[in-house]
Amino acid sequence: MHYSKYDVSVSMAYDYFEFISVGSKGEILKAILFHQTEANPSFYNCILGDVKEDGRIDAWVITNNGDMEKVLATVVAAAFVFSFQYPDCHIVLKGSNKIRTRLYRMAINVNYDTLIEDFDISGMFEADEIIEHFEKGTVKDYDAFLVKRK
Repeated sequence: MHYSKYDVSVSMAYDYFEFISVGSKGEILKAILFHQTEANPSFYNCILGDVKEDGRIDAWVITNNGDMEKVLATVVAAAFVFSFQYPDCHIVLKGSNKIRTRLYRMAINVNYDTLIEDFDISGMFEADEIIEHFEKGTVKDYDAFLVKRK
């Protein structure tokens, strides 16, 4: 991806990244957390949200700071770092709602040729427990995306 991204601070475990989103609403502290799932210890949910005063990540907030491409590029950069440290893990990308998950699909489609150089990408239908290879240009309404370093 050839987008600018934010500078991040990274935890020693390489599973928590913080950065400041700068845009029309001002400066907003955001975080990306890779959180191990209970169902499968090799799957890690990628959680993106605003950091609240108590330190919690609010993944449901709608910031609209006008920097979506830069934020998504920062998420991809964090996924590169996390997957380099944990190459056998799968990253689960799922928006907090269908619109955000669709944005992930659109970003994957636009950047597919670059992403596929380093990652295997699949789409997931959670209710049916179906995982299938992500095809460039797809418009399928996946529930989530599964990304693993090659």
